[in-house]
Amino acid sequence: MMRPGIFIFIFLLAVSCQTGPNDQKSWHHTRTYPVSNINPVSISGDPSNLFVSSGARTEIHKFNYDGGLIEAIKNIRKPKYINILNPGELLVAESSAHVATRVVNQNSIHTIPTNEYLDTPYGVSGAGNSLVITDYYKNKVYYNKGGQILSFGRPGIGEGEFNGPTDIQLANNKIYVCDSRNNRVQVFDENGKYLLAVGEEDQIKTASGLFVTPDEIIVTDYTGNRVLIYDQKGKLKQSLTEPFDQPSDVFVRGREMFVVNYYANSIEVFTKY
Repeated sequence: MMRPGIFIFIFLLAVSCQTGPNDQKSWHHTRTYPVSNINPVSISGDPSNLFVSSGARTEIHKFNYDGGLIEAIKNIRKPKYINILNPGELLVAESSAHVATRVVNQNSIHTIPTNEYLDTPYGVSGAGNSLVITDYYKNKVYYNKGGQILSFGRPGIGEGEFNGPTDIQLANNKIYVCDSRNNRVQVFDENGKYLLAVGEEDQIKTASGLFVTPDEIIVTDYTGNRVLIYDQKGKLKQSLTEPFDQPSDVFVRGREMFVVNYYANSIEVFTKY
């Protein structure tokens, strides 16, 4: 007959093996990068550099990972959310120009052609030969799937309906959309079919920016002054509240997470351990 102490030990060992060491890790604030007077909106990065869109100066600022400014790419017309397409190549939603662009440097800025007029492009993301763009006031997602042009969404609060879509990301063979004024993230398959909503039960005030990893969906709550970390099924894992003052976007590289702290004019860095 097995003694109770041995049984408990075996049970705990089995649970530990099932969850794995990464499931026990969480995000912790480690440092701050000041980015004074640029009103940072969105952030993305490649293996070498961070890129931050500036709402105040209509620029994209390029930083190294120590927070040092490398250059400012000018004449970007009211940039909103950005995402890396390839190393050194950035996708930018230029809201006042009604276009999305591919930006490499000051001398290489190219408009992405679309079949429809964009009222207020807010977010853009690409992967492989696919590209997606949100239109904030049309409440739509425009989707170029390998040359096949699709669009989905309409105003409303139901599944597949939007109220001010902002940031967007193509990841894990899915499309993730910040539905800002419906206070949630909506997830769609590669054909634009609705799959699930994330955050509806968590009293998000404004779902502004997001970043998706193979394991997590990370959402900035702009007016709620929080960053919320979910698993891929939409279960809340962690809520970060400090040191935020209108966090607008987030980017993850390995074990480090970079959060745009809009009103504080800073980038807050977190480490996972």
